Amino acid sequence: MSWGTKRRNAILSLFFFGLLILIGTYLFIFLNKEPTCFDGKKNGDEAGIDCGGSCALKCEGEIIDVVIHWNRYFEIVPGVYNALAYIENLNADSGVLNAKYLFTLYDEKNFVLDRRYGQIKIRPKEIIPIFEPGLDTGKLIPARSTFEFTEKLIWQKTEPNDRYLQINNQRFFEVDGLPRISADITNTSIFRSKDIKIVVIIYDEQGNAITTSSTIVDTLEKDQTRQIIYTWPQQFSRPMSRFEIIPLYD
Repeated sequence: MSWGTKRRNAILSLFFFGLLILIGTYLFIFLNKEPTCFDGKKNGDEAGIDCGGSCALKCEGEIIDVVIHWNRYFEIVPGVYNALAYIENLNADSGVLNAKYLFTLYDEKNFVLDRRYGQIKIRPKEIIPIFEPGLDTGKLIPARSTFEFTEKLIWQKTEPNDRYLQINNQRFFEVDGLPRISADITNTSIFRSKDIKIVVIIYDEQGNAITTSSTIVDTLEKDQTRQIIYTWPQQFSRPMSRFEIIPLYD
């Protein structure tokens, strides 16, 4: 073998040796990446694929399903109804940032009279009255209603909300024979609160909801108190036994 051939073979050997080192280094880095919550694999301390453990997303087996206690509709004037679903999240450390839902009103022949889509946040350990006003049935009388979540709920680790909104001085009274409810709401936090939705539910002696309403306080400064008032255009369908006022936290 000539000197030139030996030299060429030595250069090729060095080239292929260097190439093998580069390929080996790449494969080592690629195959030994640190596990993440977005790699489509069950690794690290995850309880499932990209969920559980230190990941923000919770796995299905770690979650208690939302409890839908009831949903009802209430006539405001002929052909116009408010709808309410009373739900509860029993999870202490998990919530849903964007839960999409649907109310539907049906007549006695199961024809759809009106639908209403919406979305809410579901906080840990929270009772949430989901209120939708002004469903229009064209003066037809609904026979039943349904409430459902329209997409799979994506649960994430969430800190429980501080209950910084206090409701005091709750009072029922009448003006010209029509029912009214008033209360004071106070912001006990150190921050301004905006667009606060506050739902009231009226119950009869059997504990059944007979009507509902909602109001919004646009701005509440820290330590500020404002009065809220609910009004109805007609008497309740049954005698009231008690009422419940629930502020919703964003």
